Amino acid sequence: MPQSELEKMKAGQWYSCLDPELDAMRARAHEAVHEHSILPPAERGNIAPKLRALFAQCAEDVRIETRFHCAYGVNIHLGRDVFINVGCTILDTASVIIQCWARMCRFTARSITRTRNFESSILKSPCR
Repeated sequence: MPQSELEKMKAGQWYSCLDPELDAMRARAHEAVHEHSILPPAERGNIAPKLRALFAQCAEDVRIETRFHCAYGVNIHLGRDVFINVGCTILDTASVIIQCWARMCRFTARSITRTRNFESSILKSPCR
């Protein structure tokens, strides 16, 4: 039985992103990112509810500034004390893990791209 494009993506194989199932996942991510962008900061808090619910893992104290974008969101794991600054894009076609090994990391990369599932990459910041 042939694999779906989502199954191929999860397995780190070549896949076509022009697929109804992946389109629906991206639409869900776009909606969550949009909500995060338009909510007033006092209502949004550190992360808008739909965006927090989208992630595979998100510690309670994670903060994401607006002008954030992600491809799917479901492959993003954010550990405690993570701060993602303005203008970050995470293209999460494979697992993206961001965690800190020091108190309060500030992550300011413009773009994180995982297109193949070679080894699990973990981004760590030494910032204090």
